Amino acid sequence: MRLSTHLISAFVVGLATGIIGSMFLMEQQSKQTDIQSGSEIYSVNNDDVMSISFKTDATTVVAQRSKQADRFAVQATFSDGTHPQQCLSSANLAGQLPLITSAHAKRSMSLKKLEEEFPTRLGMLAIQSNMINDDSPPVEVRANTKGTLLAIRYYDQGIEVTNHIDAFKALANGCRSLATK
Repeated sequence: MRLSTHLISAFVVGLATGIIGSMFLMEQQSKQTDIQSGSEIYSVNNDDVMSISFKTDATTVVAQRSKQADRFAVQATFSDGTHPQQCLSSANLAGQLPLITSAHAKRSMSLKKLEEEFPTRLGMLAIQSNMINDDSPPVEVRANTKGTLLAIRYYDQGIEVTNHIDAFKALANGCRSLATK
């Protein structure tokens, strides 16, 4: 009986320590860091990219390949029931790959300011590579009301980036923009 009481006590202490430690780490990760203009936010080597997904309210586009620097197979599906698209694209995704595999900061901002200054949600971007620890985390891509400036939600902060909106529009267009001609 005494042994089981000690085991239960040890379990409870371990569980409490784990919970407190996890809460501390989550708090540390959620603190906004000041990102300097020109800082690289994420970057994945173009040849190492194995899949990209971009999900908007209307479309989900997935481009993937089985080996480095090969052509991409693209599939686009639509929330309105439009027939899915499938096509092949070039190794640089019709010129769009270098425009989306990295992001550089213009400035950082709070999430509240991000939603105020960049109210248009373009979609969620996720990039996977074949390198360990080289994947960029999924980012929410947003535009200003004029559609001329871009920002991303990166973890718990907003960052205006130098990327151009046309690359994300091309992704959202699926095979209409990405198919090899």
